[in-house]
Amino acid sequence: MTLRNILIIMALITAGFIYLTFFGEKPDTLVADVVIIKDKDASNLQVEFASPVRHLGHFPEKQGDLLQIKLRAISFHDFNESYSLINTFIQSHEAKDSLITDIRYEGNVPGGPFLTIKFTQPVSYQVNEGDGLKAMLINYKTI
Repeated sequence: MTLRNILIIMALITAGFIYLTFFGEKPDTLVADVVIIKDKDASNLQVEFASPVRHLGHFPEKQGDLLQIKLRAISFHDFNESYSLINTFIQSHEAKDSLITDIRYEGNVPGGPFLTIKFTQPVSYQVNEGDGLKAMLINYKTI
């Protein structure tokens, strides 16, 4: 196989990936799943997305009882709806004992979209993007 043929095959694979990621059928919602994993020191909230998402920043920076994460969906689809995630995704008994009282995706607010998390009391947290830009990881614990 020549180098030219290999480059053509790679270009076709890349074009197919770009088409499926950006032009494929629009998912019903941007958020695909929400999972809480607890360990002895802290809890980890993992939010999985249907399209790639960038974490543009969050407020407050390190602690509080309300966390607002500014997102940017990397997609040609609009995700401008707003909805609660707490009842839709978090159904287990362990999750109901969590410090989280509400999780909302706010796509139609000025300055948004945002992922907003309300806690029962002030917590310290760390926010990170997941691998492949398809998840957001929030590690939190009581102060």
